[in-house]
Amino acid sequence: MKRIISFIPILALAVMNASASTVVESWEGTLDGWTVASGWSSQGTVTTNGVTQGSYSWRLSESAADGGNPVAYSTASTALTSMLINAASLSFDVKSIGTASFGGYLYFDIEVQQIGGDLSGYTGSNTSPGNQYASLSAYAFTQHATLNSEYTVTYAMPALLASELGANPSLATSIYISAWAGKTGTSVMYLDNLTVTSVPEPGTLMLLGGMGGLFGLILRRRQ
Repeated sequence: MKRIISFIPILALAVMNASASTVVESWEGTLDGWTVASGWSSQGTVTTNGVTQGSYSWRLSESAADGGNPVAYSTASTALTSMLINAASLSFDVKSIGTASFGGYLYFDIEVQQIGGDLSGYTGSNTSPGNQYASLSAYAFTQHATLNSEYTVTYAMPALLASELGANPSLATSIYISAWAGKTGTSVMYLDNLTVTSVPEPGTLMLLGGMGGLFGLILRRRQ
């Protein structure tokens, strides 16, 4: 039994490292080219009241109702294209301040734009030929943030969307963060830790499969 127990941490470590997560943006004292969309106002990066205490978060505010429009978007780059092609999911942390000012609800979506690309083959986008925009939730805004608290918005990367982006890997892509709220006053939120989690490489999956089989063999022999 001792050999079995010593093998378990190795298998667990392999599983933990199967999918690599990369923080694409945490707004550490700079916006790094991110732009606020119409209606929203950037109030800079701050270390107080943000999502991750002790590090910077991006503080934004808006006074008008928001019916599913972009809050902010990144600069476009081929580096982002490469990451999104191999992404399993995208996530970011948000903290909202107040409840009534958001009209009692706050939904989020993550969208991408591949400049010069054609994402119309992905059903979560406008199917008009030449469409450059697509939503990871098919514009359903299924992530309901907890108001006046911290929340992590996470969307799986649809395989078809990754394939559409991969058809033009040399084209630059940008990420959009959109919100849906029924605001009745000035709303404030903080954004932090935009993260891309990659799909495990085939070699890693084969390793995990082999290690799992070896563990099963050892277990059977011990029994």
